[in-house]
Amino acid sequence: MSSTGAQAYVADQGADTVRVVDLATGATVASVAVAVGAMPTAVIFSADGARACAADYVGGTVSVIDTATKAVTAAISTGGDTWSRCGCRKATGKARSRPGAIPRGR
Repeated sequence: MSSTGAQAYVADQGADTVRVVDLATGATVASVAVAVGAMPTAVIFSADGARACAADYVGGTVSVIDTATKAVTAAISTGGDTWSRCGCRKATGKARSRPGAIPRGR
């Protein structure tokens, strides 16, 4: 959610974008293509709300989005896909087909 609470930033894996949604109307007001990689999985904000960071599952990057311009300003490499970095590969030795899925029995 934006620092004002007026907009939500939603990782849209199917479209490889981060959608900016106006919470008052429910309308998408912007769609930001991730800079590198595909399947954004999570979005967090800087303390001042000036930047949103989207973890790109396939590309192994974090896309930095300027919240004023709704543009990607940087792509930071994580050194591998962000799914394996979160420890989700440990359970089976392979990536899950659904990012965010929790392995059974965990």
